[in-house]
Amino acid sequence: GVLINDPVGMGGGTQIPGTPVETNEKLICVPLIFEERILGVMTLFRYNTDFTDEDLLLAETFAVFSASAMNTANHLDSLEREIDERKRIESQLDMQSNALQATHSPIIITDTHGDIEWVNPAFTRLTGYEFAEVRGKNMAILSSGKHDFRFYEHLWDTILSGQVWQGEVTNKSKIGRLFTVETTINPVWSDDRSNINHFVAIQQDISEKKQQERERNAFVQVAAELRNAANTDAMSPILIDNLMDLLNIKAAVHLVVDKTRKSLKVALGQGEWEDWTGKE
Repeated sequence: GVLINDPVGMGGGTQIPGTPVETNEKLICVPLIFEERILGVMTLFRYNTDFTDEDLLLAETFAVFSASAMNTANHLDSLEREIDERKRIESQLDMQSNALQATHSPIIITDTHGDIEWVNPAFTRLTGYEFAEVRGKNMAILSSGKHDFRFYEHLWDTILSGQVWQGEVTNKSKIGRLFTVETTINPVWSDDRSNINHFVAIQQDISEKKQQERERNAFVQVAAELRNAANTDAMSPILIDNLMDLLNIKAAVHLVVDKTRKSLKVALGQGEWEDWTGKE
């Protein structure tokens, strides 16, 4: 409520800290209220003469203006802090985005259906696809056909349950080149962890490493099989089949010199050149 003409220092009066004790000092105390919230108190002093109702009305009017101004100042201060916090978050996001852009590892962000929402430049360098070409497209655009239904079923069951999936995936680039990536897929939860909103896949190209392993294994296998081959006809499929698998090619022929050493004969044609077998 409002306190008016209370004699400071008298019995039952109000002593304001730091003020002299004067029995003839009169005061008005008006609360500063905005939307039923008390923001402070405005106190006015006067000697010898009582405050009138007109004085009180004027003080209450100024109190309304003051409370409104204080609320605005508080709101602006809060808004300024909010803007500062947003700027801090935006700066942090920019820094994180720049880091993701600069990394040498391909990174893909998808929705919960596997539709691509964002990729970094390393993804483009590996696959040949620009971001604009794959945005909104499903990850199946990279499918090489090397993995069966069970492989993808296990992958999706894992990440949809909120767990991290790790493994090797063989994909196909824009120009049809096969490559193998070591992949980690992380679910991204909502703030209250009630739903999975996105998936983030981080990849590492291990194609060269896998190719070296395949070549090493193929050399060992071919050497063993050639030692057991009885003749040239038996050697041809060993050589051709392994090379086609290693180089991912669609057709190949194995030519041998005939017994007269005057012409070449197709000992074996494979793939699209299979009907060449036996021709000179």
